[in-house]
Amino acid sequence: MSVAQPIVYRIDPRAEIVFVNSAWDEFAQQNEGTEARSDSILNQSIWSFIQGATLRGLYHQVIECARRGSILKFSFRCDSPTLVRWYDMKVAPIEGNLVEFRSTIVRERERSPEPLLKKADPNAKLVLEACSICLKLNLAGEWITIEELLAKRPMLEGEDADRLHHGICNDCFEEMRTKIEQAHCGR
Repeated sequence: MSVAQPIVYRIDPRAEIVFVNSAWDEFAQQNEGTEARSDSILNQSIWSFIQGATLRGLYHQVIECARRGSILKFSFRCDSPTLVRWYDMKVAPIEGNLVEFRSTIVRERERSPEPLLKKADPNAKLVLEACSICLKLNLAGEWITIEELLAKRPMLEGEDADRLHHGICNDCFEEMRTKIEQAHCGR
């Protein structure tokens, strides 16, 4: 099961992670994320953990919104090999010129173990782009759910291993841009 309390991290004006709560480490431990424990990520730039120019640009805008005093809320999917999970994220300014990211579990359900969602193999031959918001996968230019990919899995046979690279699909990008604009933070 997932961590019950919200997972919280905070960044300073240089975008360095300066705080994570105990739920952060608990989540890392439950999800084979030893390299993501607080002792490994504190005082590191948030940008070293966000992949892809489009997703980075979007997060720059989200952080700028918070720095201007706005609060942004959005939902995202964050699965493990055995759990399908949905979270709500709140990004807000807090005292000390910090920006806080607070993720709260909304719902989850168990599923058969999915090796694709195990810890990434850096030597994997097949790299799939996954949306950081909805967790759809980009398969030959088409964004499909993990469940749809599993149905198409035979066409991927012959590959030794898969690895996910996180980006953002067009639908989630547009939805996030709308949220930013509604918060009056658009460029």
